[in-house]
Amino acid sequence: MAWLPILPTLACVAPRRIACGGVSRVCARGIVSSAASPKKMVFLGTPSVAARSLELILQASREGRGGGFELAAVVSQPPTRSGRKMKLTPSPVHLLAEREGLPLFTPPNAKDDDFLSALESIRPDVCVTAAYGCFLPQRFLDIPEKGTLNIHPSLLPLYRGAAPLQRSLENDDEYGGVTVLFTALKMDAGPILRQQRRAMRTSEEQAPELLLSLFEEGSHLLLDALPSVWDGSCAADLVAQDEAAATKVA
Repeated sequence: MAWLPILPTLACVAPRRIACGGVSRVCARGIVSSAASPKKMVFLGTPSVAARSLELILQASREGRGGGFELAAVVSQPPTRSGRKMKLTPSPVHLLAEREGLPLFTPPNAKDDDFLSALESIRPDVCVTAAYGCFLPQRFLDIPEKGTLNIHPSLLPLYRGAAPLQRSLENDDEYGGVTVLFTALKMDAGPILRQQRRAMRTSEEQAPELLLSLFEEGSHLLLDALPSVWDGSCAADLVAQDEAAATKVA
């Protein structure tokens, strides 16, 4: 079945779900240097920009940055048929997880009972999504102790939903950016943890490079904020979104 781990070895939560927790120190080779176990993260993503986020997060984990954590599993959408021969093709995140020897799940969607049961058995401290492309049900959001963080390439509450960068460029916005937020049941509506603004002087042809840059910036923002997520101090920095200013992408 698609949800089973391919390699068995090794979206925002309300502030009330952000509990305090100890921080483990991890050496550059990923060996725990204290009695406490490292925090467990599950990453969810699908396209190449998400694979870049996964690369940066994996590097930080191996170097002991982000407060000390390990990638317990990776989740991506199932392989899709593409090309003239309609060959089943794994996503970029799928391929990267396989290459790095990370436990991998490819459920048909995030509501799959077998997948959710497997995730519950992992007991992640936090989940991180980056262009995963599937709706996250409440049962999923209830699993990680510290909540689920999302990297979203817009200045939320502007452009909630899919393809926010394209909508920003179509509207000829002078500024755009990236937001790291806690995931709530309502799409892209959770409290904001970090946000970075930048000029949007670019063309449609440059959009792929800009999108990649935004996900890189978002990944660094997330990693910088992780220690405050582990110990719960980030609750004081969360900013509620202004619903009156929200715009949604279809």
